[in-house]
Amino acid sequence: MRLRSTIALHEAGHAVIGVLLGNEVDFVRVDDGEGACGGSGLRSNAESVIATFAGPWAQRLFSDEPPTNAECSEDFRAIDQTLRIVSPFSCPQIMRREELKWESRRMVIANERSIRELADMLVKWGYIGWPATMSATEIIKSILEPTSQAAGKATYEQALREAPRKAPRKAMHDADAKISGGKSSQSPHKD
Repeated sequence: MRLRSTIALHEAGHAVIGVLLGNEVDFVRVDDGEGACGGSGLRSNAESVIATFAGPWAQRLFSDEPPTNAECSEDFRAIDQTLRIVSPFSCPQIMRREELKWESRRMVIANERSIRELADMLVKWGYIGWPATMSATEIIKSILEPTSQAAGKATYEQALREAPRKAPRKAMHDADAKISGGKSSQSPHKD
């Protein structure tokens, strides 16, 4: 059974990135070796895919227990359904998934402090959101750095404008370099 802190990081990744993209998060829950994050309001399939990838990325990057494909199969299945990937030969959709995967990774790295803070709350309380006094979205917004919401959305929109003109990894590498002041902090991992 996974550690509660590992599951909390995974769910916090979904929740924080979802809020940055405009989602209303109703609740985030961690209990009995499972977790869940529920909300609504993402305006596009791309935003939905980025928020869905954020859980596995947060777990992979910040936890001592990286996710297995089996553990993330529900997330990956939802991504494939959202992008309508029906076969391994759906090349345009697979290229789009790769672009969105690397954008999600960059947003998770940029918001590590907020993701860890929300994960700590989840480990302590097990649940945030309705019917508590504050909505999960309000709690998440209260822990985000003041410029995170605008910067995260601007970076995402800039990457979407540039991505069609470049190969996905090249576009993501270039955007990483812009964010880190000319140096790419990390090269993309292969899955």
